[in-house]
Amino acid sequence: MFAIDGVHKIKSLKFTNCIGITGVGLEQPLRESIILESIDLSLVGDHERPAINPEPQISVSAVVPTLESIINTEGNSFVHVHLPKTWRDEKSNILTQFLRRFDRELNMRRIKCMYGCEATCESNEHSSLLHWRPEDEYYGIIRMTCYQCKKIFCGRCEENSRIGYCSCCEKFYCEDCSVVDYCVGGDCLGPGLISSCQICMVMKNW
Repeated sequence: MFAIDGVHKIKSLKFTNCIGITGVGLEQPLRESIILESIDLSLVGDHERPAINPEPQISVSAVVPTLESIINTEGNSFVHVHLPKTWRDEKSNILTQFLRRFDRELNMRRIKCMYGCEATCESNEHSSLLHWRPEDEYYGIIRMTCYQCKKIFCGRCEENSRIGYCSCCEKFYCEDCSVVDYCVGGDCLGPGLISSCQICMVMKNW
């Protein structure tokens, strides 16, 4: 990334199977980037369960300051980050504060829904664009963007099932990329309580 001028050229990054990274090396090539749109730090592949054993070495204290520098830079393009499961489980204060600021930054942009309804994507007293409250079961997951195509969706589209959460790979998908269906019973915990996308299908029981 140093050689290719990452801060001015890289729009998307994904670190699949990079279990040994700590995140320290991300600062110089990415700090204050206005080009980066999305980064996947989960270290797992598409439609893989996010839990890694043993836990990866990637450090929240090493990476979050770089992410902070990006969202604090005027004119930045950053809309999506997928975090390591261990960070989402630990719910550290530094991560919570970053997520809260990121939610505020996304709200200030007044981003329009890309699915055709033209509504403005924004938080309200009942929900946020990304889950930053430690008591939230989806803590650390962005709900306003499809993981696959990165289209941006408003809350109305989520209510109408145009975007849904897969409990297996722990990502949100739009209906164009991978429809999310709810279980109807059987080996599941109960109708509507667990869902999986069409590609995972691990938790479905028809």
